[in-house]
Amino acid sequence: MIIAAPTFSQIKAQVTAIRQKVANARVIGIRAAGRWTGERLKQDGQETFRIEQCDSPLHMRMVLQEDHGAAITVLITGLEEGELGEDILVRLARRQLFPLDSWQIVKLLFQARTIDPRVTRYGWMAEYLLEAIPVDGFPPAPGGFLDAETVWPILLDRHIGFVPARPDLLTLLQWSLNAESVARF
Repeated sequence: MIIAAPTFSQIKAQVTAIRQKVANARVIGIRAAGRWTGERLKQDGQETFRIEQCDSPLHMRMVLQEDHGAAITVLITGLEEGELGEDILVRLARRQLFPLDSWQIVKLLFQARTIDPRVTRYGWMAEYLLEAIPVDGFPPAPGGFLDAETVWPILLDRHIGFVPARPDLLTLLQWSLNAESVARF
């Protein structure tokens, strides 16, 4: 079985979701089965992310000792919280490791309590939503329930430029006459 490496979109979305609850979080621990293989420093707008793959508590301590607070430090690990010392946990946001689960991140970003099962069966939808996070965030899910009627318009608009919330056949045909629309598709 191949374990996928965490993507920057997933990490950034997880950090955004955590920082909605802990605004000043500067050190975030993420538990992921896959290993981070990307760049250590990533710039995203005004924010700089220092992403470190840490396979041992000793490595975490070394990274934390070098942390000067200039960037948001993200520690990616396969370790469990019980394997970490209190000296590490006290530095992490909420004193815990956050699991990297795309649908849980989406749930936090939409401030939803539940997600429509018609949507959650498709993991790619969560990944595309994480890539489409607007600057000011997603609006809260109506009634705390994120349904397909909320998700599809966002995906269609952001990824293929299809704006109508409730498309019909005529709208689809008109959209398909635009060469740029078809190329995006």
